[in-house]
Amino acid sequence: MLIHDQIRTVICSYQKLFLDKKDIEKARCPKDKLLPSVDLALSHVFCMLDDVERLVMENKIGEALNLLGFVQGILFHNRLYTLEEIAMRNKMSGVTEDKK
Repeated sequence: MLIHDQIRTVICSYQKLFLDKKDIEKARCPKDKLLPSVDLALSHVFCMLDDVERLVMENKIGEALNLLGFVQGILFHNRLYTLEEIAMRNKMSGVTEDKK
């Protein structure tokens, strides 16, 4: 399905970011505790990309898009992408439509 491929395109671009950085490894954070360091947020987000992929494969597109939005918020907060870059990446992949 088209939306599946579009979401995967966005996920792959973010996975490439983490793989290129090499100093960020996948690590799950406990859901019931605050992070001991801000750096762990990016490690957790790296894992969450796998969760987005799993949700897409399970055809849970709404949940996948919600989680992807959270991931993008963390990437913005950590100054890895501007909001414009995130929106452009979504638009180029077809995940969002131009609403002009």
